[in-house]
Amino acid sequence: GARVAPAPLRTLARDAERLGAAVCVRRVLSPLDRVTLEERAAVQVERFAAATTTELASTLHAFLRSLLPLQSRAVLIIDEAQHLRPAVLEQIRVLANLETSRERLLQIVLVGQPELEDKLNLHELRQLKQRCAVRSIVKPLNKSECEEYISHRLHMAGCPREDVFSSSARKAIICHSKGSPRTINIL
Repeated sequence: GARVAPAPLRTLARDAERLGAAVCVRRVLSPLDRVTLEERAAVQVERFAAATTTELASTLHAFLRSLLPLQSRAVLIIDEAQHLRPAVLEQIRVLANLETSRERLLQIVLVGQPELEDKLNLHELRQLKQRCAVRSIVKPLNKSECEEYISHRLHMAGCPREDVFSSSARKAIICHSKGSPRTINIL
């Protein structure tokens, strides 16, 4: 059956669709998907292996321009962007330069942990940082939000009961996590 995307991804998809962008989100690939994906990737690698960077950029630019008459927008979302090397982030900055005389052709969303901000503060990435039009930092969750988040994560994991953790265990998770969803997930 069809899988339902987690709430943040559903919200992102809904907002993107409202703005006229096509969205395709896949979080988990089955082994069959991986085989198909690997086969598709092999064909694409063969196709583009001989292409120069200029040819690849030109192909991408043509594709992005082809979206304009359809009144569609392309959005590149990169999760865990804090793990990217500065050279890769510089290439992403170059992609951000794809535009017409009136508008940018590609919207880029970098999502990452607080270390991403540190990386964007590197001198060699100052041009990329200058192009960041919107920056949002998720603050630690308060106690009530932590409780809701734990309940949500249990529900998403398929747990039918909310009392899996005792009250003292929940308090310990909240205390040790300091409101960080990433730490709550680990605990």
